Amino acid sequence: MRALEAFSRSRSERYWNASFATLSRGWWSVPVLQRYVDRRVGEAIAGGGQTAPGLTDAVLTRLCGRELGLGISIGCGRGVKERRLLEAGVVRRMRLFEISAVALDRARADALAEGLSDRVDCVLGDAFEMAHPAYDLVYWDHSLHHMADVDRAIAWSVAALRPGGWLLINDYVGPRRLQWPWSHTRKVRQALADIARHLPGRIARPRYRLPFESVAMAFLDPSEAPQSHLIRTSAARHTGMDLTPIGGCLLCMASLHLAMAPGIEQVAARVIDRDRRIERDGISYHAAGLWQKPA
Repeated sequence: MRALEAFSRSRSERYWNASFATLSRGWWSVPVLQRYVDRRVGEAIAGGGQTAPGLTDAVLTRLCGRELGLGISIGCGRGVKERRLLEAGVVRRMRLFEISAVALDRARADALAEGLSDRVDCVLGDAFEMAHPAYDLVYWDHSLHHMADVDRAIAWSVAALRPGGWLLINDYVGPRRLQWPWSHTRKVRQALADIARHLPGRIARPRYRLPFESVAMAFLDPSEAPQSHLIRTSAARHTGMDLTPIGGCLLCMASLHLAMAPGIEQVAARVIDRDRRIERDGISYHAAGLWQKPA
């Protein structure tokens, strides 16, 4: 078992070092789509049907403007969103964990450039295996779905919080190993056919993935969504929190296709509309929520 875990970790480290060494493109690299998703995340965190301009402002609202002490983010990447929390006064200090040395080097450099290096601790390694203090904030942002054991990760998060501390989750909760069912693929292909009529060029459409491809994906990157489909149920089990679905099926399945399509900014409203239509059919690949541990 330990040999398999070591192999999986090595493969994932290699994959993510290569990934962070290049420019990552997807729906998040289209500014209007990124702002839309951030707004939906903010609404989910604010709760009660309230509107919010984004994740950071929604968290500040829930905290009533009170700054938290020490936060931790696991699988932080370059730490972009974590630094936004620091700048906004959500948390005083962040401890960032990563398995990619390339990503962590960039996180350190970016924190230094933004004058935040004295408030950021960058750690290369597995947070679950290291001694840790109690945290005021545990933050998962599109990294929880990379955990081999989602239930363990959420249980650890709850245990790592001080009484009164906060658990913040914004993540992919769609099918494991990105093995999208044909019914979802068909809806996305139909949506892209409609969107393509309003673009100056062609837009590629995702194909149906055959079941055996999940084995190839697991070999390429063992950390890619091994238990993403369990995130909502595990969060509910350990916290009682029902993460709020916020759509994202079209954005996930056609992520690179949308980013590469010429003129996509001009039809972003149509992309968002079609994603919302799929969401109204009960299909969401993103979910978010904020939970406070009882004092």
